[in-house]
Amino acid sequence: MKNKITSFVKLHLPVLLPAIIIIILVSSILGYSVYRLENNSDFLNDEISSLQETIESLQKDVDKYVSNIQPLESRAAELESVNDDIAQSFSIAQDTLDKKQKELESAEARIDELSVLENQQSEIDELNGQAESLQQENAELREQISSLEASQTSARSSGSNTSSQKDDDTPRGAIVYWTPGGKVYHSTPNCSTLKRSKTIYEGTISESGKSRGCKVCY
Repeated sequence: MKNKITSFVKLHLPVLLPAIIIIILVSSILGYSVYRLENNSDFLNDEISSLQETIESLQKDVDKYVSNIQPLESRAAELESVNDDIAQSFSIAQDTLDKKQKELESAEARIDELSVLENQQSEIDELNGQAESLQQENAELREQISSLEASQTSARSSGSNTSSQKDDDTPRGAIVYWTPGGKVYHSTPNCSTLKRSKTIYEGTISESGKSRGCKVCY
């Protein structure tokens, strides 16, 4: 039996030897690989543990930051609400200011209009005074013309040259009428020379300050 085995081995050794060598090499490689895998597994486990610790530490930091951020977010929301209130109040105040500014501009424009009207009224009063004076002068000229005509008529009829003068016999305490810009006093406020006058005073001759009466109404 032993001889048969020996003969079989010798006969098939050239064929089996490469296979045996391959088996041995594969076994060696597998053994080395398993060894490396075991070592790598330990290394990887260490790395995984380290990473897990790092993750846990980072998670704690994240939780801490989140806990700090939440009050800040709440405060930011409060500030945003306050800013909205301030913006609304500012808008209302600005609208009110614009409204008051328009009212002020309108009032100033009205004041300017009234100032113009006041100046115009002063000019009107002054012109009325001038018109009254001109009418008075016109009346005096008419009176002089009438007097001259009467003198001429008298001269023609009698041959004598006379002149007539009309003295003011109005009592100093009598009630008379006058205007601020006029030069004479009047016996009535309805004198034709006073038609354009809006301001007419009433009093005695002394109070009027005028030295002579109107030639039209006296």
